[in-house]
Amino acid sequence: MGWFRRSSTTTQQTGTTGARFGWLRGRKRLAEAPYLLPSDFVEGNRLDMQHYLLKLAYSGNYIAPLQSPQSIVDIGCGTGRWAREMALQFPQANVVGIDIKEPEADVAARQVADLGRLPDNYVFVQGNVLQGLPFQDATFDYTHMRFLSLALPRGGWPPLVNEMARVTQRDGWIEILEFNIPTGGGPAFEQIQVYWRALADKFGMHPGAGSAVKGYLDGAGLRNVQERIVRLDTADRSRTARMAAVDLYTGLASSGPAMIAAGIVPKDEFDRLYAQVRDDITRYNTIWELHAVCGQRA
Repeated sequence: MGWFRRSSTTTQQTGTTGARFGWLRGRKRLAEAPYLLPSDFVEGNRLDMQHYLLKLAYSGNYIAPLQSPQSIVDIGCGTGRWAREMALQFPQANVVGIDIKEPEADVAARQVADLGRLPDNYVFVQGNVLQGLPFQDATFDYTHMRFLSLALPRGGWPPLVNEMARVTQRDGWIEILEFNIPTGGGPAFEQIQVYWRALADKFGMHPGAGSAVKGYLDGAGLRNVQERIVRLDTADRSRTARMAAVDLYTGLASSGPAMIAAGIVPKDEFDRLYAQVRDDITRYNTIWELHAVCGQRA
């Protein structure tokens, strides 16, 4: 892949809106990827809010000891917000976001000039990361991925982490941020989590992969592996706790259509439990554990 930087006269784009979609109970979904959540405007807003939650929880966008990275890639970049922020934070770096769908913000910035330009050192590449990464060996000196466990089958973890190592330069950093399944939260939350786990099992996903990430990086032969764990308690009344509560119950709402369609829970039962969850999630101590792990390619 040749590096691409935008200029004031550049019109070329590598992004495309060619992903295929379907609909499930009124929510737009990707038709060509095993993602358990919708892919629509509502979900995009949740993911952007989640970005700021993670940034607040970890006091920044990364934990790896970066100095002056020259090439950065975000695997499964979603709305592209992390990648665009990194492009602004490290203007000397070429930053690539890859996902099966072009971020809506990228499309809008390209089509509506008044919305502003994308960073000159940021580019989106469309691709299905489950089929490998379309980059040459040792392309990047920082390779990043976060919260992809709802799109990545359990057996796909080792191959993808090995791919991340392959495209990272020697001594470059790989970083993955994932979560553990929340605990506590009251009876309704605990019951809806049972249904949520059943949905993930039905599609072979590995939600709550946070505790396993360090093992995946060790298994890929990385060195200097470091882990930073953050425990969020939705009842502690902090700003981070309030954001975590919103992220959790809106995420459950997004997964509801898939649970219902899969026959895991009747709609009226899901609606009853979800209404209770919204009331309970800040009253009970819902503990959500995040695992950020980074390591260097040997």
